[in-house]
Amino acid sequence: MVDENNLEKYVSEDGFDLCVMCEIKTEYKTDIAIEERSFYVDGAGQLCPKCYSGAEDISREYDYLSKYLNSFYKIR
Repeated sequence: MVDENNLEKYVSEDGFDLCVMCEIKTEYKTDIAIEERSFYVDGAGQLCPKCYSGAEDISREYDYLSKYLNSFYKIR
């Protein structure tokens, strides 16, 4: 998660947000509202498309595994 006391770490010298996972420059300047952005995650921050896609894949795998384990334990 992003350290709210150190947000400037996630801003490039020319005012663009950096991905909070890999720290590459994103296409969004800091003055663009988050509602107008793609790949923004509430509670985490701005992600680049690659990290956002990877996070979605992990989330889907977690959901699948969680459902599988819950159904397994219900059977027993």
